[in-house]
Amino acid sequence: MQTILNDRYNLHERLGEGGMATVYRATQTNLDRPVAIKFIKTEHISAQFRTRFEREAKAIAGLNHPNITQVYDYDHDSDERPYMVMELLSGDDLGTFLTKNVPLRLGDVLTIMAGVALALDYAHARGIIHRDIKPSNIFITHDRQVKLMDFGLVRQMNDTSDLSMNGSLVIGTPRYFSPEQAGSKAVDHRSDLYGLGVIFYEMLTGTMPYTGSTPLDLAVQHLTTPVPDVLALRPDLPALTGIIVYKLLAKDPDDRYPNAGALLADLDLLEQSIKRETSLSLLPRLDVSQAIVNPPAYTLLNGGVSDSKAATSLHPAGQSSALSSTLLQRKVVLPIPFWRSD
Repeated sequence: MQTILNDRYNLHERLGEGGMATVYRATQTNLDRPVAIKFIKTEHISAQFRTRFEREAKAIAGLNHPNITQVYDYDHDSDERPYMVMELLSGDDLGTFLTKNVPLRLGDVLTIMAGVALALDYAHARGIIHRDIKPSNIFITHDRQVKLMDFGLVRQMNDTSDLSMNGSLVIGTPRYFSPEQAGSKAVDHRSDLYGLGVIFYEMLTGTMPYTGSTPLDLAVQHLTTPVPDVLALRPDLPALTGIIVYKLLAKDPDDRYPNAGALLADLDLLEQSIKRETSLSLLPRLDVSQAIVNPPAYTLLNGGVSDSKAATSLHPAGQSSALSSTLLQRKVVLPIPFWRSD
Protein backbone atom coordinates (compact mmCIF):
# COMPACT_ATOMS: atom_id res chain seq x y z
CA MET A 1 0.00 0.00 0.00
CA GLN A 2 1.51 3.29 -1.10
CA THR A 3 1.58 5.96 1.62
CA ILE A 4 1.15 8.86 -0.83
CA LEU A 5 -1.85 8.44 -3.11
CA ASN A 6 -1.90 10.21 -6.48
CA ASP A 7 0.17 13.08 -5.09
CA ARG A 8 -2.90 14.32 -3.22
CA TYR A 9 -3.38 12.16 -0.14
CA ASN A 10 -1.13 10.92 2.65
CA LEU A 11 -2.41 7.57 3.93
CA HIS A 12 -2.22 6.83 7.66
CA GLU A 13 -3.63 3.96 9.68
CA ARG A 14 -6.32 1.54 8.59
CA LEU A 15 -9.67 2.39 10.17
CA GLY A 16 -11.61 -0.72 9.25
CA GLU A 17 -12.11 -3.52 6.79
CA GLY A 18 -15.16 -5.35 5.47
CA GLY A 19 -15.91 -7.91 2.83
CA MET A 20 -15.97 -5.35 0.03
CA ALA A 21 -13.56 -2.59 1.00
CA THR A 22 -10.85 -1.30 3.32
CA VAL A 23 -10.96 2.19 4.86
CA TYR A 24 -7.95 4.32 5.80
CA ARG A 25 -7.53 7.61 7.58
CA ALA A 26 -5.70 10.07 5.34
CA THR A 27 -4.86 13.73 4.84
CA GLN A 28 -5.65 15.68 1.70
CA THR A 29 -2.34 17.49 1.35
CA ASN A 30 -3.34 20.58 -0.64
CA LEU A 31 -6.08 21.46 1.85
CA ASP A 32 -4.52 19.88 4.94
CA ARG A 33 -7.90 18.23 5.42
CA PRO A 34 -8.43 14.93 7.28
CA VAL A 35 -10.39 12.44 5.17
CA ALA A 36 -11.34 8.78 5.03
CA ILE A 37 -10.47 6.79 1.90
CA LYS A 38 -12.32 3.60 1.01
CA PHE A 39 -10.52 1.22 -1.34
CA ILE A 40 -12.56 -1.42 -3.16
CA LYS A 41 -10.93 -4.85 -2.88
CA THR A 42 -9.49 -6.15 -6.12
CA GLU A 43 -11.50 -9.38 -6.10
CA HIS A 44 -14.69 -7.37 -6.55
CA ILE A 45 -13.49 -5.33 -9.51
CA SER A 46 -14.58 -6.04 -13.07
CA ALA A 47 -14.76 -3.98 -16.24
CA GLN A 48 -18.49 -3.56 -15.71
CA PHE A 49 -17.91 -2.48 -12.13
CA ARG A 50 -15.39 0.20 -13.14
CA THR A 51 -17.85 1.79 -15.54
CA ARG A 52 -20.66 1.77 -13.01
CA PHE A 53 -18.37 2.95 -10.20
CA GLU A 54 -17.34 6.08 -12.08
CA ARG A 55 -20.88 6.92 -13.18
CA GLU A 56 -22.46 6.43 -9.79
CA ALA A 57 -19.59 7.88 -7.77
CA LYS A 58 -20.06 11.11 -9.66
CA ALA A 59 -23.75 11.17 -8.74
CA ILE A 60 -23.11 10.25 -5.11
CA ALA A 61 -20.47 12.97 -4.79
CA GLY A 62 -23.19 15.42 -5.78
CA LEU A 63 -25.24 14.63 -2.67
CA ASN A 64 -24.86 17.51 -0.26
CA HIS A 65 -26.95 17.11 2.87
CA PRO A 66 -26.05 17.43 6.57
CA ASN A 67 -27.32 13.89 7.28
CA ILE A 68 -25.33 12.23 4.47
CA THR A 69 -21.60 11.54 4.64
CA GLN A 70 -19.98 13.78 2.04
CA VAL A 71 -17.96 12.22 -0.80
CA TYR A 72 -15.18 14.57 -1.90
CA ASP A 73 -13.40 12.67 -4.64
CA TYR A 74 -13.06 9.34 -6.44
CA ASP A 75 -10.33 7.82 -8.60
CA HIS A 76 -8.12 4.73 -8.78
CA ASP A 77 -4.61 4.09 -7.46
CA SER A 78 -1.50 2.85 -9.27
CA ASP A 79 -2.81 -0.71 -8.95
CA GLU A 80 -6.07 0.33 -10.66
CA ARG A 81 -8.10 -0.10 -7.47
CA PRO A 82 -11.06 2.29 -7.31
CA TYR A 83 -11.37 4.43 -4.21
CA MET A 84 -13.63 7.09 -2.74
CA VAL A 85 -12.53 9.99 -0.57
CA MET A 86 -15.05 10.92 2.13
CA GLU A 87 -15.37 13.17 5.12
CA LEU A 88 -13.72 11.71 8.20
CA LEU A 89 -16.24 11.10 10.96
CA SER A 90 -15.54 10.73 14.66
CA GLY A 91 -17.99 8.74 16.75
CA ASP A 92 -19.74 5.36 16.50
CA ASP A 93 -21.89 3.62 13.96
CA LEU A 94 -25.41 2.88 15.15
CA GLY A 95 -24.68 -0.84 15.43
CA THR A 96 -21.95 -0.19 17.99
CA PHE A 97 -24.09 2.33 19.82
CA LEU A 98 -27.05 -0.03 20.08
CA THR A 99 -24.94 -2.70 21.75
CA LYS A 100 -24.44 -0.26 24.61
CA ASN A 101 -27.74 1.58 24.80
CA VAL A 102 -30.71 -0.55 23.70
CA PRO A 103 -33.52 0.00 24.35
CA LEU A 104 -33.49 3.72 23.68
CA ARG A 105 -35.93 6.30 24.85
CA LEU A 106 -38.52 7.00 22.19
CA GLY A 107 -37.23 10.55 21.84
CA ASP A 108 -33.76 9.31 20.89
CA VAL A 109 -35.24 6.81 18.46
CA LEU A 110 -37.26 9.54 16.77
CA THR A 111 -34.18 11.73 16.39
CA ILE A 112 -32.22 8.97 14.70
CA MET A 113 -35.19 8.05 12.50
CA ALA A 114 -35.66 11.68 11.48
CA GLY A 115 -32.00 12.06 10.52
CA VAL A 116 -32.02 8.96 8.32
CA ALA A 117 -35.43 9.77 6.81
CA LEU A 118 -34.29 13.27 5.89
CA ALA A 119 -31.20 11.81 4.22
CA LEU A 120 -33.27 9.27 2.29
CA ASP A 121 -35.84 11.85 1.21
CA TYR A 122 -33.09 14.06 -0.18
CA ALA A 123 -31.33 11.20 -1.97
CA HIS A 124 -34.47 9.57 -3.34
CA ALA A 125 -35.60 12.86 -4.86
CA ARG A 126 -32.29 12.87 -6.75
CA GLY A 127 -32.59 9.35 -8.05
CA ILE A 128 -30.31 7.59 -5.57
CA ILE A 129 -31.41 4.43 -3.76
CA HIS A 130 -29.21 3.17 -0.94
CA ARG A 131 -30.29 -0.50 -0.90
CA ASP A 132 -28.31 -1.43 2.23
CA ILE A 133 -29.89 0.44 5.13
CA LYS A 134 -28.49 -1.09 8.33
CA PRO A 135 -27.02 0.15 11.64
CA SER A 136 -23.41 -0.07 10.47
CA ASN A 137 -24.25 2.39 7.67
CA ILE A 138 -25.68 4.95 10.09
CA PHE A 139 -23.15 7.00 12.04
CA ILE A 140 -23.57 9.12 15.15
CA THR A 141 -20.76 11.62 15.51
CA HIS A 142 -19.27 12.75 18.79
CA ASP A 143 -21.22 16.00 18.45
CA ARG A 144 -24.35 13.86 17.95
CA GLN A 145 -25.06 14.41 14.27
CA VAL A 146 -26.85 11.54 12.51
CA LYS A 147 -25.17 10.57 9.22
CA LEU A 148 -26.13 8.02 6.58
CA MET A 149 -23.09 6.42 4.94
CA ASP A 150 -22.17 4.31 1.92
CA PHE A 151 -24.66 5.54 -0.64
CA GLY A 152 -24.28 3.66 -3.89
CA LEU A 153 -21.29 1.51 -3.00
CA VAL A 154 -23.27 -1.62 -2.26
CA ARG A 155 -25.55 -1.39 -5.25
CA GLN A 156 -22.51 -1.35 -7.55
CA MET A 157 -21.23 -4.64 -6.21
CA ASN A 158 -23.97 -6.96 -7.39
CA ASP A 159 -21.45 -9.45 -8.70
CA THR A 160 -20.62 -10.46 -5.12
CA SER A 161 -23.77 -9.81 -3.09
CA ASP A 162 -25.76 -12.30 -1.05
CA LEU A 163 -27.73 -15.02 -2.80
CA SER A 164 -31.52 -15.04 -2.78
CA MET A 165 -33.69 -18.12 -2.30
CA ASN A 166 -33.63 -19.03 -5.97
CA GLY A 167 -29.88 -18.71 -6.22
CA SER A 168 -29.77 -15.37 -7.98
CA LEU A 169 -27.82 -12.42 -6.66
CA VAL A 170 -29.44 -9.83 -4.40
CA ILE A 171 -28.06 -6.59 -2.99
CA GLY A 172 -28.45 -5.97 0.73
CA THR A 173 -27.90 -7.42 4.17
CA PRO A 174 -30.22 -10.37 5.01
CA ARG A 175 -31.38 -9.11 8.39
CA TYR A 176 -32.43 -5.79 6.89
CA PHE A 177 -33.33 -6.40 3.27
CA SER A 178 -36.86 -6.07 1.98
CA PRO A 179 -39.15 -8.86 0.73
CA GLU A 180 -38.52 -7.73 -2.85
CA GLN A 181 -34.77 -8.00 -2.29
CA ALA A 182 -35.26 -11.44 -0.73
CA GLY A 183 -37.32 -12.52 -3.73
CA SER A 184 -35.00 -10.97 -6.33
CA LYS A 185 -37.69 -8.62 -7.55
CA ALA A 186 -37.41 -5.03 -8.73
CA VAL A 187 -36.25 -2.67 -6.00
CA ASP A 188 -37.14 0.98 -5.58
CA HIS A 189 -36.86 3.65 -2.88
CA ARG A 190 -39.44 1.88 -0.69
CA SER A 191 -36.93 -0.91 -0.01
CA ASP A 192 -34.85 1.66 1.86
CA LEU A 193 -37.88 2.46 4.00
CA TYR A 194 -38.32 -1.24 4.82
CA GLY A 195 -34.73 -1.46 6.02
CA LEU A 196 -35.28 1.63 8.14
CA GLY A 197 -38.37 -0.08 9.57
CA VAL A 198 -36.27 -3.04 10.71
CA ILE A 199 -33.91 -0.62 12.44
CA PHE A 200 -36.87 1.21 14.00
CA TYR A 201 -38.13 -2.06 15.49
CA GLU A 202 -34.62 -2.96 16.68
CA MET A 203 -34.09 0.39 18.39
CA LEU A 204 -37.44 0.20 20.14
CA THR A 205 -37.18 -3.39 21.39
CA GLY A 206 -33.52 -4.40 21.38
CA THR A 207 -34.49 -7.41 19.23
CA MET A 208 -34.86 -8.14 15.53
CA PRO A 209 -38.31 -8.57 13.98
CA TYR A 210 -37.08 -11.64 12.13
CA THR A 211 -34.35 -14.08 13.11
CA GLY A 212 -32.81 -17.02 11.31
CA SER A 213 -29.65 -19.07 11.27
CA THR A 214 -29.04 -18.59 7.53
CA PRO A 215 -29.73 -15.91 4.90
CA LEU A 216 -32.30 -18.30 3.40
CA ASP A 217 -34.18 -18.54 6.71
CA LEU A 218 -34.24 -14.76 6.99
CA ALA A 219 -35.38 -14.36 3.39
CA VAL A 220 -38.34 -16.68 3.96
CA GLN A 221 -39.37 -14.75 7.06
CA HIS A 222 -39.13 -11.38 5.32
CA LEU A 223 -41.32 -12.78 2.56
CA THR A 224 -43.93 -14.69 4.56
CA THR A 225 -43.88 -14.04 8.32
CA PRO A 226 -46.41 -11.43 9.54
CA VAL A 227 -45.03 -8.20 10.94
CA PRO A 228 -44.50 -8.72 14.69
CA ASP A 229 -46.42 -6.50 17.08
CA VAL A 230 -43.95 -4.05 18.57
CA LEU A 231 -46.52 -3.07 21.22
CA ALA A 232 -46.49 -6.61 22.58
CA LEU A 233 -42.89 -6.05 23.63
CA ARG A 234 -43.29 -2.34 24.40
CA PRO A 235 -46.86 -1.77 25.64
CA ASP A 236 -45.71 1.59 27.01
CA LEU A 237 -45.36 3.01 23.51
CA PRO A 238 -48.07 5.11 21.83
CA ALA A 239 -50.32 3.17 19.44
CA LEU A 240 -49.03 5.24 16.51
CA THR A 241 -45.63 3.60 17.02
CA GLY A 242 -47.10 0.24 16.06
CA ILE A 243 -48.81 1.74 13.00
CA ILE A 244 -45.52 3.20 11.77
CA VAL A 245 -43.77 -0.15 12.22
CA TYR A 246 -46.53 -1.96 10.28
CA LYS A 247 -46.40 0.55 7.43
CA LEU A 248 -42.62 0.43 7.17
CA LEU A 249 -42.47 -3.38 7.26
CA ALA A 250 -45.38 -4.10 4.93
CA LYS A 251 -44.64 -7.00 2.59
CA ASP A 252 -46.07 -5.19 -0.42
CA PRO A 253 -44.19 -1.97 -1.26
CA ASP A 254 -47.51 -0.38 -2.22
CA ASP A 255 -48.65 -0.75 1.39
CA ARG A 256 -45.62 1.13 2.74
CA TYR A 257 -45.11 4.86 2.99
CA PRO A 258 -44.93 6.28 -0.54
CA ASN A 259 -41.80 8.21 0.36
CA ALA A 260 -39.65 9.29 3.28
CA GLY A 261 -41.48 12.60 3.52
CA ALA A 262 -44.71 10.79 4.43
CA LEU A 263 -42.79 8.88 7.11
CA LEU A 264 -41.43 12.15 8.49
CA ALA A 265 -44.95 13.50 8.81
CA ASP A 266 -45.97 10.50 10.96
CA LEU A 267 -42.79 10.78 13.02
CA ASP A 268 -43.78 14.37 13.72
CA LEU A 269 -47.24 13.25 14.83
CA LEU A 270 -45.66 10.66 17.11
CA GLU A 271 -43.27 13.25 18.53
CA GLN A 272 -46.19 15.52 19.31
CA SER A 273 -48.13 12.69 20.96
CA ILE A 274 -45.55 11.95 23.61
CA LYS A 275 -45.12 14.09 26.68
CA ARG A 276 -41.48 14.71 27.48
CA GLU A 277 -39.35 16.94 29.62
CA THR A 278 -37.63 19.82 27.88
CA SER A 279 -34.28 18.08 28.20
CA LEU A 280 -35.62 15.13 26.23
CA SER A 281 -37.08 17.11 23.34
CA LEU A 282 -34.66 15.66 20.85
CA LEU A 283 -36.56 15.80 17.57
CA PRO A 284 -36.91 19.22 15.94
CA ARG A 285 -40.45 20.15 15.06
CA LEU A 286 -41.09 19.02 11.49
CA ASP A 287 -42.84 21.70 9.45
CA VAL A 288 -44.82 19.89 6.76
CA SER A 289 -46.82 22.95 5.75
CA GLN A 290 -44.37 23.69 2.94
CA ALA A 291 -44.15 20.14 1.62
CA ILE A 292 -43.30 19.64 -2.02
CA VAL A 293 -46.63 18.88 -3.71
CA ASN A 294 -45.58 18.69 -7.36
CA PRO A 295 -41.84 17.92 -7.45
CA PRO A 296 -40.04 17.32 -10.75
CA ALA A 297 -39.58 13.76 -11.98
CA TYR A 298 -36.23 12.21 -11.27
CA THR A 299 -34.59 9.17 -12.80
CA LEU A 300 -33.08 6.45 -10.64
CA LEU A 301 -29.54 5.28 -11.30
CA ASN A 302 -28.71 1.83 -12.62
CA GLY A 303 -31.54 -0.63 -12.48
CA GLY A 304 -34.00 1.87 -11.10
CA VAL A 305 -36.77 3.89 -12.72
CA SER A 306 -35.79 5.04 -16.21
CA ASP A 307 -38.85 6.83 -17.60
CA SER A 308 -40.36 10.05 -16.31
CA LYS A 309 -43.78 8.51 -15.66
CA ALA A 310 -42.31 5.84 -13.40
CA ALA A 311 -39.90 8.28 -11.80
CA THR A 312 -42.76 10.41 -10.57
CA SER A 313 -43.84 7.46 -8.43
CA LEU A 314 -41.14 8.54 -6.03
CA HIS A 315 -43.28 11.54 -5.10
CA PRO A 316 -46.73 11.19 -6.71
CA ALA A 317 -48.40 14.45 -7.54
CA GLY A 318 -50.66 15.70 -4.79
CA GLN A 319 -48.77 13.84 -2.04
CA SER A 320 -46.23 15.32 0.33
CA SER A 321 -42.79 14.12 -0.75
CA ALA A 322 -40.67 15.81 1.84
CA LEU A 323 -40.31 18.83 4.01
CA SER A 324 -39.29 22.33 3.05
CA SER A 325 -35.85 22.82 1.53
CA THR A 326 -34.84 24.65 4.69
CA LEU A 327 -35.64 21.65 6.84
CA LEU A 328 -33.89 19.28 4.44
CA GLN A 329 -30.65 21.19 5.00
CA ARG A 330 -30.98 21.23 8.78
CA LYS A 331 -28.84 19.03 10.96
CA VAL A 332 -30.64 16.50 13.13
CA VAL A 333 -28.59 16.37 16.29
CA LEU A 334 -28.78 14.16 19.36
CA PRO A 335 -28.10 15.63 22.81
CA ILE A 336 -25.21 14.81 25.06
CA PRO A 337 -25.51 12.45 26.82
CA PHE A 338 -27.90 9.95 25.25
CA TRP A 339 -30.86 9.08 27.42
CA ARG A 340 -31.89 5.52 28.07
CA SER A 341 -35.37 4.22 28.69
CA ASP A 342 -34.52 2.44 31.92
